[in-house]
Amino acid sequence: VIQHAVPDLVPTPEMDAIMEKSAREKFELDASVAFLRYGGTMKDVEHNNGRHFLCALFGFIVFPYTTSYLEMVVLMITIRKYLRSQQNNLRISSKTSKLQQDFFRMQLLQV
Repeated sequence: VIQHAVPDLVPTPEMDAIMEKSAREKFELDASVAFLRYGGTMKDVEHNNGRHFLCALFGFIVFPYTTSYLEMVVLMITIRKYLRSQQNNLRISSKTSKLQQDFFRMQLLQV
């Protein structure tokens, strides 16, 4: 039994046949070439057990991506607050302080 990370992108046999035909025509592949097909559909949902690609898009791509970046921003802000509170307790040089500020800016640019 094969386990898939995104089961909604594994087509039904009927949808698989449609995808195979389209791929062979598009890429001019003969019958001797074997390949696996993964994907979804937005208009022929009846051929894919009613599975719509947008469900997979939001459930397996957009939601995890957004939440992971949100977690990263929360951690960045928490670290920044901690470092700022420790600057008064520790004697940090102006160069170290500038490096911390530049590092924080670079983290924000990555988001």
